Amino acid sequence: AGIAGALAWFRPWKSTDNPRQSVSSGSNSQSTSQAVPVVHAAQASHESGPEPEPIMNLAPGRLTINDTEIECLFFTEGGTRLVACGKTIAKIWKAEGDGFAEEIEMRLDGKSMLKMLPDGTSMQIGDPPPHTVDVSATLEGKVGWSANHRFLLAGGWLFNLAVPASEPVQIQMRKEPQWNRKRHVVTVSPDGNLAAIAETLTPAGEATGAAPNCGATLMSLRDQSVWIRPTVIDTGPIRHTGKISAVAFSPDGTQLITGDTAGLIGVWDITKPTAPEHIGWLQKHEKPIHRIFFCNDAKVGRLCTQDWDENQTVIWDPQPRTTGGRRKYLHRCSFFHEDPRTHEHTGGYSAAFDATGSRLAVGYSQNNRLFYYDVLEKSEVGQSPRSGSGFRYNSTAMSADGRRVVVGTHVGVGSQIVNPYEDNKEFGKVYVWEPGNPRLLLKHVGNTGTIWTVAITPDGRRIAAVEDYSVYWWEI
Repeated sequence: AGIAGALAWFRPWKSTDNPRQSVSSGSNSQSTSQAVPVVHAAQASHESGPEPEPIMNLAPGRLTINDTEIECLFFTEGGTRLVACGKTIAKIWKAEGDGFAEEIEMRLDGKSMLKMLPDGTSMQIGDPPPHTVDVSATLEGKVGWSANHRFLLAGGWLFNLAVPASEPVQIQMRKEPQWNRKRHVVTVSPDGNLAAIAETLTPAGEATGAAPNCGATLMSLRDQSVWIRPTVIDTGPIRHTGKISAVAFSPDGTQLITGDTAGLIGVWDITKPTAPEHIGWLQKHEKPIHRIFFCNDAKVGRLCTQDWDENQTVIWDPQPRTTGGRRKYLHRCSFFHEDPRTHEHTGGYSAAFDATGSRLAVGYSQNNRLFYYDVLEKSEVGQSPRSGSGFRYNSTAMSADGRRVVVGTHVGVGSQIVNPYEDNKEFGKVYVWEPGNPRLLLKHVGNTGTIWTVAITPDGRRIAAVEDYSVYWWEI
C-alpha cells in the first residue's frame, strides 16, 4: 500500500485534472506578466476535522545548545554529522552508534573554539585572533554553509565537513577602520573556495542617515588576500540599490544569485571571481526576497525564490549557456493560493526541492498545510491534511527521493513570537509527512511557540528539529 501510495503521488496530473493550474508565462527574465495562480480543487475537503494522528510514536533524542533562534541546522552527506548554529554558539555532532556525540563547540565571536575529546574533556583549537584582525568581520552572529552541506564558515573558521579528519582553517579578515560595515547574509560556494557576504557599508565618521552602499562581497577562502569589494565603489560589479537579503551559489559554483528588499533578483557570472559579470535581473517579486535556493542536481540547475510576505513561490529554469558561457533563467511557473472568500493569495513561507528539482513541497500559513507540486507539469499532485490553526510553516525539508517531508511550525503572526503558556496558544510542532499516501508519519509537540528549523538526511531516515536550547532528532 505504501508503494502504491508513493506511486500515486508521483503520477503527474494532466491539465484536465486542474484546469486552473499554474502555467509558465513563457517570458524571459525581464517580463513582469503574472502567472495563473494555483487553485486546489481538493482544498475544501480539509477545511475541518481533527488533526490526523501520526503512524509512529517515537521519543526523540535530545542535544543541547546554549543559544536561541537557531537558524542553521543540517545533516552532512550520509548523515554522519549534524550541525546547528545560533546567534552566539555553533556546534557539530558526529554520529556514533545509535546517537550523536558532540565534536566541536565554538563561540561565533571568533574568540573560542573547543574540540571535544573521547574522555569527555575538551581542548582549545587555534589562537585568539590578533589585534590586526577585525573580529566583527568574522560575521559575529552569522554563519554560512554550502548548499551541498560540505563546508561551514562560522566564527572565523572554515570546516570541511566532507573530510572528518580535516582540521578547520582560520579565516582572518583585515581591519578597515574607514568603513562601518553591517553584514546580513553569508553563504559558501559548493567547492569551499569562496564566501559571498551581503553587506551595507557607510564611510566611518559620516553623518547618520547617509545612504549606504549595498552589495555582495566575494572573498577567497583559499587565498585570503583576494577580495572583491563591490560595495566600496559606486560602479562595483555585484551591487543593488537596496539591501541584499538573500544570496545563493549555483550548484556548479559558476554563478551567484542575489535578492534584495525591493524584490529584485540579480544573476552574476563568477567564473572569474576577481571580475564578476552581471548577467541580468529576474523580476517576478514585489516584496523583499526571503529565500533563494537551487535543487541539488547541478545538471538541472533549477532555481526557487520566495518573498517575505508569502506572495508567491517562483520557479526559474536555467537556459543553455551562450557562446560566452553565460547562463540566463526563464520563469517557469509561480505557485500561490487564493482564498476563495477574500481573494487574497499566499505563496508559502518555506519550501524544499527533491534532489532533481522535479518535486516541490511548500508550506502555507493561510490554510495550515503542505502542498506538493510536480514542477515539470506545473501542477499540484497532493496536499497534507490541515494541521491545527495559527501556524506559519517556518522550515521545510525533503528527502532526496521526495518520499518524506519534514516541517517545523511557528505560532503567531508574521515575525511575532508568542508564549503559548501565557497566550493560551498552541505549541510549535514538527510534522513528518509521507506525501505518497498522504499520511502523517510522526508528530512532535515542542515546549515553545516556535520550531526554528528542521533537517532531514538524503535517505529520509534521520530527522532533526530545533527549538530554544534543544536539538531533537529521530531515526525512522
